[in-house]
Amino acid sequence: MNKNHKALESGTEFVPPVAHLPSSRARNTLSRIPSPRTNLRFKQLTIYYEARGIKLDDGFMNKLELLTPEGKPNFAAYLLADENAVSFQLAKYAGTDRADLVQSRDYGRCSLVKAAKFILDRIDVENITFTKIGFPLRQEREMIDTRAITEAVINSVLHNDYSDGGAPKVELFSDRVEVTSMGGLPVGIEEQDFFNGYSVPRNRELMRVFRDLEIANHLGVGIPRILTAYGRDAFEVQKNCIRVTMPYASRERTPI
Repeated sequence: MNKNHKALESGTEFVPPVAHLPSSRARNTLSRIPSPRTNLRFKQLTIYYEARGIKLDDGFMNKLELLTPEGKPNFAAYLLADENAVSFQLAKYAGTDRADLVQSRDYGRCSLVKAAKFILDRIDVENITFTKIGFPLRQEREMIDTRAITEAVINSVLHNDYSDGGAPKVELFSDRVEVTSMGGLPVGIEEQDFFNGYSVPRNRELMRVFRDLEIANHLGVGIPRILTAYGRDAFEVQKNCIRVTMPYASRERTPI
């Protein structure tokens, strides 16, 4: 009996690593990985599509490429379903390191669309706007650039390598926010291509859904927006992960 069957019989859920797939060096592997569950529900996804004026009919899983070549729900379907075992962590620390954890919240275990929206809503709550009353206009500056952090979070969701159990995470420190996605650069993309905004989504099926819902686009503008706000030093590109670090603006150090 293999590990997957043992996990299902014990009542726990097995989420791959999929050893036979070279996860970080293969494109669109989610379409070929079968979902750990077959009884998937998509009420959350249906609500988001209906809010955009799009009705999901009975054949939506085929149209959105949420089936394996054998016609079974694939791992992209699993990520978009109402319930899954995939984490999306947000942690908050009291200081500039990870020594003093103030709060840790898992916004995952639900449709990845809902999880991403939850994370962005939480960041919006944390994001302070500094205001300077002037004449004739009032000037405002955000602690975190909203467009840049939104792009970083959405990119972490769409380009994360889920095939080996990795998940994106967001960490709030006293002086910065860090957004980390697992898997490094997609196959065929060099670091200079990445910084030039050349976009090849690792997870094409997820990109399709996020584009349908107008949460993401496929124009390659995300990285340039982050570069404009924070520069190239904001990025840490490693073999197995990409981290974006955004220092906070402050009233004292960054005048309006």
